[in-house]
Amino acid sequence: MAQYDSIEEVTALATMHPEFAQPLQDQTITIPMRDAYGNEARVFKPQIRSASRAPLVALVYGGGLMSGTNLQFAPIARAIAAELGAVVVTLSHRLAPECKFPQQSEDIWDNVQWLSQNAHTIGADPSAAFVLGGGSAGANLCAVTAHRAAREKLSPPLTGLWTAIPVFLAEQTAPLKNRPLHISLSQNADAPGFNTETVRFCLSTYGPDISSEATTPFNAMDTFPQMVPTYIQVAELDPLRDDGLVYARALRDHRVPTRVDVSPGVPHGFHVTFPNFDISQKFNRDTVAGFRWLLGLAAGQGGSQDDFSLEFAISSA
Repeated sequence: MAQYDSIEEVTALATMHPEFAQPLQDQTITIPMRDAYGNEARVFKPQIRSASRAPLVALVYGGGLMSGTNLQFAPIARAIAAELGAVVVTLSHRLAPECKFPQQSEDIWDNVQWLSQNAHTIGADPSAAFVLGGGSAGANLCAVTAHRAAREKLSPPLTGLWTAIPVFLAEQTAPLKNRPLHISLSQNADAPGFNTETVRFCLSTYGPDISSEATTPFNAMDTFPQMVPTYIQVAELDPLRDDGLVYARALRDHRVPTRVDVSPGVPHGFHVTFPNFDISQKFNRDTVAGFRWLLGLAAGQGGSQDDFSLEFAISSA
C-alpha cells in the first residue's frame, strides 16, 4: 500500500481518471453581428480526429427567447463532438424583452453566415456537413434560418436540421389541410410546468409579426422543396407537440427526408427539468442518434472514443 511519502507517489495523485477525462477541446469565441455587437459562442471539438474534414454542428438554446445561455446544450455538444467527431458550436442571441422581434432571428442568421465563411478558424469544414439545430424557441430560430438559408443560397449550404420540441405557430400559420391536426394547444392547455398560457406569454413578450418569414417556416412555403433532411423531437404532453408534427407533415409533403421521435406521456422540456429520468436519458440518446443520421454516419462511425459514456456527457452540465 502506498504511504504517499515519496515525490513519485504524491505526483501520481494528479493523474486524471480515464472515466472523467474527455478528449475534447472547449473554447469561447465571439461572433460579430451586423451592428458590430459580439455574440459569445462556445466551441467543442475532439482533440484528435481520424479525418481532417470535421463536420460542423451549430446549436441554439431554448428559453422562450427571453432566457438561456450557450451552455444549455453543452452536454449534448460534448456528446456529439466525442461520439461523432464533429466540431460543435453553441450559439448565442440577444434576449427579449430588451431586444424584440426580429433581433433574435437576425442574430442567428448572422451567426450562421459567419460560421459558413470562418469555420476553418475553429477546425471545421461546413462543406463536409453543416447541421443546425435547437430546442423550443431555439428550434424556431433554427428552422426559420434554415428556410432563409435555402432562399438566400447560403454557401456552403446547410445539410441538416434538428428541431426539438419546436414552436412554429402551426395553429395559425400551417397549411389549411393540416390545421385540424393541431390540437395540442387545447389538449395540453394545463400541462405541468409549461402550458398554453406560458406559450402565449412568451410570444407576447417577444412580439413577433405573425406574417413574417422570420416568425415561422410556414410563412415560407415556397422554400419547403429545398429543405434539408430534418430530425424532429416532440413530447406528448407538450402544448407545442403538434407544431413539430405538422411541420414534419409539411416537409414530407415536399419529399424532404424527415425523422420524428415522440416522447410518451411527458411535458415540454422534461429532459431539462428531470435530467435523471430514464425517459430523459432516452431523449438525449435519441438526440445523438438523430445527429448521427443527419451527419450521414453509420453506427460505429464518428469520433475517436467509441466507448464514450453518453449518460455522463449528457447529465454533466
